[in-house]
Amino acid sequence: MKPVRLIVLTIIVFTCLWAIWDVRFNTIGQWDVAFSNFGKFGQAVNGDAGAFWPRGTQRNYIYGAGVWIGGILPNGDTIVTVGYEPHTGASECSPGLPYTSPYDPQWHVYFSTDPDYPFTPISYEDGYAICNDFDTINHIPDSFHVKRPLGITMTLKTFTWPIVWANDVVFITFIIKNDTTYTVNDIYAGICLDFDIGNEAVPNQNDRCGIDLQRKLFYGWQEEPEPGWPVLPGMIGLKMLSPYPLAAFKQFTLQYEPEWDRERYLTLAGYDYETGMYEPFDTIWPQPDDQRILMSVGPINSFAPGDSISFDWALIYGADQIPPIPDLEYKADRA
Repeated sequence: MKPVRLIVLTIIVFTCLWAIWDVRFNTIGQWDVAFSNFGKFGQAVNGDAGAFWPRGTQRNYIYGAGVWIGGILPNGDTIVTVGYEPHTGASECSPGLPYTSPYDPQWHVYFSTDPDYPFTPISYEDGYAICNDFDTINHIPDSFHVKRPLGITMTLKTFTWPIVWANDVVFITFIIKNDTTYTVNDIYAGICLDFDIGNEAVPNQNDRCGIDLQRKLFYGWQEEPEPGWPVLPGMIGLKMLSPYPLAAFKQFTLQYEPEWDRERYLTLAGYDYETGMYEPFDTIWPQPDDQRILMSVGPINSFAPGDSISFDWALIYGADQIPPIPDLEYKADRA
């Protein structure tokens, strides 16, 4: 476990005494991924890596991931809600609908393989969870030391088809609803992903990454053998399936990542948060490190009360070990 997460994990465990902070792994397909009811995925309940391929192994490809969504309130405040903050592992969301009890058992993570799944399944295994960002206790203070939510409800849906190429894919949908009484403007939304291929703790940071802008496809790899793995690791891919144009693809490391809402919003919109320069796509492959990426879409100019936006993604494993990436591209094109 990365040491910086210990305090946050303690807080989460302490909070679990009062709320149904649920983390469960899907059970079908070659991806074995943890999903939560508080905006985060790809991280186990103990704060360790939570996305493995192939199923039944401990070959991890994600340390943690979650939605980032930002907008501008009527008073001009810039707010970003994060489902996963990679430096600490924190989430600003809590289980369930706004103004309901987060300890209500109905807000647990559901899979269609459960007897109490509330919907008709679409795939071999569907997943479902719901959370909101209204509780200020979960929010990271901004640069003015103010905790303020955006005012959203977020629904997670997952789908798996363990057939041929789709056996290496998990389809993930996030539906974001404006649950306030006012319009939020200039919405940007995306996924922040700390993809750890194997052990990325010091001194083993060796991940690299790139972006296929035409396919809206992130790909990550490493060029060093992973101790205990029988083969060189494959590729992790994340493809944006919705028709929105990409707003940004940004790369971070532990030493360099946005800290405040203003910085996160600039990053979502494609700016270098330190210089203010508009540099939306980090297309140059970085040197090996403990990499994190943010892939976003927008702007959505007017997000009125009651409006919902759906973002569809595909998490993909590719048998490619270093670029070029024909297997990952094939599966991304089929998705």
